[in-house]
Amino acid sequence: MKIWTASALSFLLVSGFAYAEKPTEQSVKEFLEVSKGKETFQQIEKQLDTMLDNFNREADSGKTADLQKQKAVEKFKARVLSIRNEAMDWDKLESMFIGIYQDSLSQEEIDGLIQFYRSPVGQASLTKMPQIMLKTNQQIQVTLLPMMDKIKLARQDLKEEFEKIDKKKK
Repeated sequence: MKIWTASALSFLLVSGFAYAEKPTEQSVKEFLEVSKGKETFQQIEKQLDTMLDNFNREADSGKTADLQKQKAVEKFKARVLSIRNEAMDWDKLESMFIGIYQDSLSQEEIDGLIQFYRSPVGQASLTKMPQIMLKTNQQIQVTLLPMMDKIKLARQDLKEEFEKIDKKKK
């Protein structure tokens, strides 16, 4: 009886390890391909470029800068793009993602994700998710702005209360 129990336990342990088998590098690369990981990364790069352009416009305060300021802004932009390109190289990030997915998911889970993202529903979710995230962020901002205003008022009230306390101590 003990032999059967030990054998059954050994089988469960071995099958458990097989079930949680670490995904292969190739399968994670396939997942990144079907889930449009590189395209998503490129969209993020474009968003960063837009933010940088907006920052440059704000630095100029909407005025036409003189030639020296324009050159300084262009130099700054080139420097930031160089920093971004060095830090956010797809080949480096892909290796990072592969490691993260291999440490976080099993081969079975990666296979399931690949199957999902190859399906029409998976492809639709990839296509629509950026718009969903954009709308979500916009709605969160709409929700947060009044909250931030209330927090600023509460902070001002606290400051005034501190001032009253300080006056009483004198």
